[in-house]
Amino acid sequence: MKIAYYLSDTPAAFDINSKPFSHFLVFVRTVLIPSIRGQYWDFNILGRSISRPNATKGKIADLNVLSETIDPENHKTYKQALQRIRGMVPASFGIKKANVHYWNSDYTQHRRRGFLFSIRNVSTRTVAYETGNNENLKGHYLSYGANFLAQKGDEYFNLMPAWDWEMIPGVTSRHTRKFPERLPWGKNYGNTQFVGGVSANNYGAIAFRMNYEDTQAQKGWFMFDNEIVCLGNSISSSSANIRTTINQCHGLGKVFYFNGKKEGMVGSSASTHRIKELKWVRHNGIAYFFPESQRVHFSLAEQTGSWHSINSKYNDRPLTKEVFK
Repeated sequence: MKIAYYLSDTPAAFDINSKPFSHFLVFVRTVLIPSIRGQYWDFNILGRSISRPNATKGKIADLNVLSETIDPENHKTYKQALQRIRGMVPASFGIKKANVHYWNSDYTQHRRRGFLFSIRNVSTRTVAYETGNNENLKGHYLSYGANFLAQKGDEYFNLMPAWDWEMIPGVTSRHTRKFPERLPWGKNYGNTQFVGGVSANNYGAIAFRMNYEDTQAQKGWFMFDNEIVCLGNSISSSSANIRTTINQCHGLGKVFYFNGKKEGMVGSSASTHRIKELKWVRHNGIAYFFPESQRVHFSLAEQTGSWHSINSKYNDRPLTKEVFK
């Protein structure tokens, strides 16, 4: 973008109508910009920078240049993005609904005015979430059905030091304090072929046959206007403790729940609240429904960690966050 700006109005100016450059502009408008919800990036696209402070703070350099000099025909798209990133308008401003499955990367984005939802999977054709330079030290489960679900966009902002990295949103995995060894720099290919999805008329369906460590599962996501249906079957493992994590985000306000017998509410506090046998739970404008009786827990509690624990270049000062999980 900078080079195109510097060369504009010169004999060496880029031909913005050429195929390569027009593809680049389409990428910025239709892929990069929609990956920011309000002022914050979808963590599913960040690579190892997820383990850096403020990495999820949304920013695309030189959008003004694109808007005013290089691609003025799409001025409105860039200006609306800048207004959202700068917090001048709500996260829903100018958002058009869409569902896009990126089959080259096993990644799916579901966009509505009210929320952004994404899924990150991995297959034999793609590599797992990046690690390297002693960054993203605990990101082992980020490619196995990780879900990003945001309304304002700040639901996960700088939460990563205090995250329970064994319980990544959307992922079915064994619950263990010992993470497996991983190779750095894109050598971690998935080991299952049956991974993919379809987008049609702004709706989508995703299938993921998971086989990681000692855990196998068949999982599916079905995306509509106001609902995401998440299904799983054939879940098996030699491990004694398998969990599917539905979400793990900042604890923002009260939590309401129904256990089949009575409704309840828990408020913000440092103590841990765990309720079993849930029928539904509601937090921060999102409701989670469980159509079949099963052991479901939620907690609203303080969790503590450090940036050093996920990225060795930072200090080990403890950080405490209140987390809904």
